[in-house]
Amino acid sequence: MVRPVLTPGSQREASHLAGASGEVAREAPSGGLEVPGPPPVKAVGVSEEATVRKEDIRTAIRDVRPGLQKCFAPLAERGAGDQRVVVRFTLVGQGTQGSFQDADIIESTLNDPLFLSCLLTELSQARFRAPWGTGVVTITYPFVFQSLARDGG
Repeated sequence: MVRPVLTPGSQREASHLAGASGEVAREAPSGGLEVPGPPPVKAVGVSEEATVRKEDIRTAIRDVRPGLQKCFAPLAERGAGDQRVVVRFTLVGQGTQGSFQDADIIESTLNDPLFLSCLLTELSQARFRAPWGTGVVTITYPFVFQSLARDGG
């Protein structure tokens, strides 16, 4: 039986999450992302600068991880192997929530429309915190999907 696993990208892939101080998320011994402090990600908004903490982004995505894995499960069962997808999306503040908008797949090792549609649908369900300040924040986030064979015995 194959079990799909979603893992964070490498340090190089996570460098887009560098905060104002230049600190970068890196692989932790546990296999997750380790972040030195929570410096904000900065992006120029519509009229002013808006920011969002890396940890807030990771928390929102972690919460929808089961749905993302469910999207990949049929491909994992067919032996798709390890796959990488990079998504760019915009967060717009609406009260205390950040509204997920304008999502695009900017890179993918998979050209499966059903999987990519499912991925974006699941991400749209994520509950992001609103960016600090006014304006919008554009996020580029890498996903690595792995097919891990499980021993049935």
